[in-house]
Amino acid sequence: MGIAAHANESSKYTFVLTADTYDEYNKLKEIYSLVPFCENYAGLSFLYNKYDFPFIVSELDKIGLKNRRIDKKLYESIKSLHNITPLKIHPDLQARIKREVKPFQVEAIERMSGSPFYLLGDLMGLGKTSSALLTVMNLLAYGKASSAVIVATASSLGKWSDECSKIFGKKHGIDIVVADGGKEQRAQIFRDEHQITVINLESLARDYKQLMKYNKFKRFISNSIIVVDEAHRIKNYDTLNHKSVYALGNMALRKYALTGTPMDGKLTSIYGIFRFLHQPLFGKFSSFDKFHIKRDFFGGIDSFKNVDIVEKKAKPFILRRRKEEVLGSFPSIVEKDYIIPMTAAEQKIYKKLEKSEIQELYDSKLISEDARIDPDMEISIFSACCQWCDCPGLVDPQWKQVGSKMKALDEILEQVIEGGNKVVVFTKFKMMLDILSKYLKYDMCLLYGSMSSKERKESMDEFLANPDKKVFLMTTAGKESIDLHGTEIDGKWVDGANYLIMYDSMMNPAVNEQITGRIDRIGQQKSMTVIRLFSKGTIEETDVRDTILKRMKINKAVLEGAGL
Repeated sequence: MGIAAHANESSKYTFVLTADTYDEYNKLKEIYSLVPFCENYAGLSFLYNKYDFPFIVSELDKIGLKNRRIDKKLYESIKSLHNITPLKIHPDLQARIKREVKPFQVEAIERMSGSPFYLLGDLMGLGKTSSALLTVMNLLAYGKASSAVIVATASSLGKWSDECSKIFGKKHGIDIVVADGGKEQRAQIFRDEHQITVINLESLARDYKQLMKYNKFKRFISNSIIVVDEAHRIKNYDTLNHKSVYALGNMALRKYALTGTPMDGKLTSIYGIFRFLHQPLFGKFSSFDKFHIKRDFFGGIDSFKNVDIVEKKAKPFILRRRKEEVLGSFPSIVEKDYIIPMTAAEQKIYKKLEKSEIQELYDSKLISEDARIDPDMEISIFSACCQWCDCPGLVDPQWKQVGSKMKALDEILEQVIEGGNKVVVFTKFKMMLDILSKYLKYDMCLLYGSMSSKERKESMDEFLANPDKKVFLMTTAGKESIDLHGTEIDGKWVDGANYLIMYDSMMNPAVNEQITGRIDRIGQQKSMTVIRLFSKGTIEETDVRDTILKRMKINKAVLEGAGL
């Protein structure tokens, strides 16, 4: 009983398994049904994607085809794709580092340096920026590339230069520049070919087609490393953001992605990130869709399948750690769900909202004519229900009573602040932030989407530096690239927030993790508490919580191999 493996001349990404007997052929057909990028090649042979190799070998062992004949040279070349040889930190670079690099960061640097593509998916607060910057400098030190382009969000452009100063000292001598200003200014910065160029993802999406017309730019990228920060922003492969980094990535020497939330409960997210990193790993989306997605009658995503195969194929190219795994004594985090009962008046109107009995609400004058509800839009009804839970005044401006959830928040804040703590309060609705900022009787700082980068930084600095500022009130605009756990002032550590109150929760668990990551970071000195508020007997308690738990389960199955 033997199966021979042969290289296929037409593609460097395929190999062929050939059965010696019809019995073996029938067993191979079982595996054929488990692998999406596979076709009947000729006679008793099957053509496979090389990146399916570890999975296929394990399946061959399961069905008893252990005495297979495999070409050793081919076997080793395929195996090497999955066995990354770490590249140690260059001695010259080691001598320049002024700050301690923790062992778990060294592991990330060496693994990323040893692979042409990689996803660093550590949870928020584990220093992905430092690890990525040191990886870039390590590869430059070894002569593996001549330059690097870092694609970042608008709010995090400046942190890369700051990180250089923290790691290598203020006189670091690294040629790092932010490609900002007008379109022509950004193009000129690329033409100048700096050692490290940092560009805003949205700017790149606008500029890349024009930049691709310049041969000098193409030569520059062809000798560069591409690093995408907050890579969950390119998870949708058919968006302009994704297409822009994908175009650059196709020319680059090496590609790396950084995100603490690589999945949002959907396999399509991991596909989008790896399409940028290395498309042959999962192939074309049409094949991925057919093999991993169950569609409903209308063509929408109903559920996912073969999740274990995605986990096995992606595992060699993902490094994801939790704080408790790498920092044994890291402060603990306690999570609490508070279920808040509504008043009878609130509940009466909520039930009719949930049943879409909008006209009856108007006719009975339970709500005013100013109420913001579109009875013909299902999404508007859902949103109205969520807003009613937060504060009835969000739906009906004429509602004058203080909402049950607002009263509960006020009581919780009083206890938390009396305990000497600082707290971040999150709401997804800007109008809710406005209401809370007037209702709560605390000296607080705010952060929301329409604030400029300068205003955001001033608000964060004020919260951390001023002991009288106990509450930081923010929307989803604060979910990325801000640190509220504390800071160093004049060489001394000053504690920031160690409490987070989710006034309302996002249905995407990845976003909720990002928000938690604003206080759950390296340097946090205190134990942390995350409090989530849900209105009793509403879609908040059922739909929102259930969806979060379901998506978290899929994330864990792929990223941690936990199974479904």
